[in-house]
Amino acid sequence: MVEHFVDFAASREAPEHVVRRLRSIDATAELLWWGPRLMDLEVGYTKRVTVVSPVWLLGTVKQNAVRRQTGWGMMRSQERLGVQGNKDTWRYARLIYQGFAAVAFYPYRDPTEAIYNDFVERQWRFLNRWDEEGARALAESEGQPEYDMAVKYLTDKAKAEGPGQWKFAFAKRRSFGVN
Repeated sequence: MVEHFVDFAASREAPEHVVRRLRSIDATAELLWWGPRLMDLEVGYTKRVTVVSPVWLLGTVKQNAVRRQTGWGMMRSQERLGVQGNKDTWRYARLIYQGFAAVAFYPYRDPTEAIYNDFVERQWRFLNRWDEEGARALAESEGQPEYDMAVKYLTDKAKAEGPGQWKFAFAKRRSFGVN
C-alpha cells in the first residue's frame, strides 16, 4: 500500500471492485488518481488537438533499496530546481521513494475493466514473451547511432581500465590467507 506521503486526492479513489480485481493478479497493485492532464490527440492524418483528460496511474509497490535511492535522487534534483521544479516529477519521485513502480497511465474518467484487462495482458507478456519482446527491442536499438556510440564508449573504457585493474587485483598474489 502507498503511504500518505504523496498528496493524492482522497475524493478520487479507485473503485473497490477494480482494485480487488487488479490485486487478484498482483497483490501489490495500486491504482492512483493522477489528475487531469493535457493530452495530444490525432484527428485524421494532419490535425492534432490538445484536450484535458483525467488520468489514472497503475503501478506496483515493492520496497527495495534501488527504488528508494532512485526516488531520493529524483527528489534531490528537483530540490536543486527549487520553485521551477515540476510538480508531477516531485509526486512521481515521492512515489518511487516509497517503492512504487509505474505500469501505465490510463486516460479514463472512471476506472473500468479495461484497466484490469490491460494489466492481465501486460502480466502475460511479461511472464510468457519476455525473451521475444526483449530480443526485438534490443534488435531495434542496435542499429541506432546512440546505442552504437554507447557500446563503443563502454568497450573502450573497459579495455583502457581493464589491464590496470587486473594487475592490481592479481599481481604478486599467489595464495590466500586463511584465519
